[in-house]
Amino acid sequence: MNKKEYMKQWRLVNKKAIALWRRNRYLKHKDEEAETHRQWIRKNNLYTIWLDMKSRCYNPKSISYKYYGAKGVIVCEAWHYFPYFKEDMGIRPKGCSLDRINPYGNYEPDNCRWATALEQRHNRRKYD
Repeated sequence: MNKKEYMKQWRLVNKKAIALWRRNRYLKHKDEEAETHRQWIRKNNLYTIWLDMKSRCYNPKSISYKYYGAKGVIVCEAWHYFPYFKEDMGIRPKGCSLDRINPYGNYEPDNCRWATALEQRHNRRKYD
């Protein structure tokens, strides 16, 4: 192999190595970005709370459906869209979870609050 062929081969290999390095760097950055997003969701989990609320009311395969959707509990129409739910409920205080003030009522702004486990224990449905 003469010098010209060697240099051509070297450039080709080098080009592939650079392309591979750039691709890996991009994928690593993308993974870090996704991880940051997942951490935010886990930390603030307002979106997860919203999804679980809808699942309890509308998904017959949900474990909790029998206590909510099967008993006629629904989510107000505005809260079918996450931004409206977030606007009405605000950020979840530490140690609190979503609670319906009237346990027989629906999920709507006037009937929901952030409550501690103790508050929720005192606010239960009577066995029906």
